[in-house]
Amino acid sequence: MTGLKDVWATQESNLYKPGLCRIIKETYAREGFALLDKPASQAELGEIERYLDLRIADNHPGNVLDSEGNCRAVHGLDEGFCPSLMNRLGAQACELIGCESVYVFQFRINTKFPSKSGSSGAWVPHRDFDFWHHMDGMPHPRAVLMHLCVNEHTEANGPVFCCDESHLTDVAPVVNKQEGWEAGFREDLKYTLEEHRVQAWHNHTPMIGAPGTTFAMHPLLWHYSHPNLSEEPRVLMSIIFSDTKNICEIPEGAEARPEFIARLAPNARGGHWTQQGNDLTF
Repeated sequence: MTGLKDVWATQESNLYKPGLCRIIKETYAREGFALLDKPASQAELGEIERYLDLRIADNHPGNVLDSEGNCRAVHGLDEGFCPSLMNRLGAQACELIGCESVYVFQFRINTKFPSKSGSSGAWVPHRDFDFWHHMDGMPHPRAVLMHLCVNEHTEANGPVFCCDESHLTDVAPVVNKQEGWEAGFREDLKYTLEEHRVQAWHNHTPMIGAPGTTFAMHPLLWHYSHPNLSEEPRVLMSIIFSDTKNICEIPEGAEARPEFIARLAPNARGGHWTQQGNDLTF
């Protein structure tokens, strides 16, 4: 842990000053997702791209391939990653969850390559909390997903589609027999939602925007995506912050997933944020 606090909080001037506007918090509570008011800077986007390139080049064990052999996603938070971005999003996560402090439960970057078949790379309808609860033992959905468009997201390149207000409607997931930690990331997901219910939902909104655009999403929101039909990869970074009091306990009979997939409790590697910024005291 030597020097870790200095690594995370390199630039005090970049600490986020709390105060999400009321309309963002009201939209998030009502719709289950909301566009945040500060996009990532060019410098922050550059750091994300360098991290992604390094993970792919190193063939990290958290890398997951799609059905065509492309890198579908990379996982795992590196200590000291992009302090200005992490401090801002961590403080905003505290506001949206309504808690004193948060840590990074999961960190991933999805790279959706153009589909050669026209069908690969899609995400079937699902809720993220179903995986965290049944596989990792997260007791409550006191968490928030921060989705950041690393490049431009359009309706043609397979953006995330949100079912507005669906986080307020409880449903039982459809469960398949997939086992192992990759069951949460293969195209044949372990926990899904009934297609007819999703198709009949009253409103579907795509998360689209320029590079740096950032959205917050509720863990119980129904969402999905289509294949990338453009000519370039679509890149989405997702950081899941959880309340530091929302400690996971592995369900009986389940096997703990690697920490680069799911961090079950706060530790120094997962950071620690309050509404005032970075703290890192455990």
